[in-house]
Amino acid sequence: MSNGIARGPDGAYYTSNDFGGGIDRFLNGQVTDNWSPVETPNGLVIDSTGRYLFAAQTFKPASIAQIDLANPQAPTTYVAAGPADIAAGPDGLTRDGADRLYVAANGAGEVWRVGRDKSICALARGLPTVSSVSFGGGKRGFPNRNLYAVTFTGLLVELVNVTDQPPG
Repeated sequence: MSNGIARGPDGAYYTSNDFGGGIDRFLNGQVTDNWSPVETPNGLVIDSTGRYLFAAQTFKPASIAQIDLANPQAPTTYVAAGPADIAAGPDGLTRDGADRLYVAANGAGEVWRVGRDKSICALARGLPTVSSVSFGGGKRGFPNRNLYAVTFTGLLVELVNVTDQPPG
């Protein structure tokens, strides 16, 4: 089940498969199946330096994998939630300009911010089946300092001024 997608600095597209596992890469007309062997990856985002790909991991104890684009066969755990949030089900993923990660914790019904110090903070609670998060584009009433979350039921939630460094 293809789910997350991110575009790399070299024009490659990375896609996740949360049920089958692994991240695939599409570059110059070629698909590399299971380019990185991340277990149950979902939402994807590339850091601002273009060096790392992050993947929310849904169907395992709640965590986010970090993949060095130059060494995709050796993914590491960037952050793992504590025992109380083991079944949080990280889904959609994005970042701000300071490389803080924002996660739709589907099973927990929460939106998390992961600091560069790898601390996890719930920014919103009570959002059953929250699935995706994205910053506004700065136009048409969607300020780029605000984070938007959507649920499986179609609810759109605006989290105002969550970053002082909007993504570029």
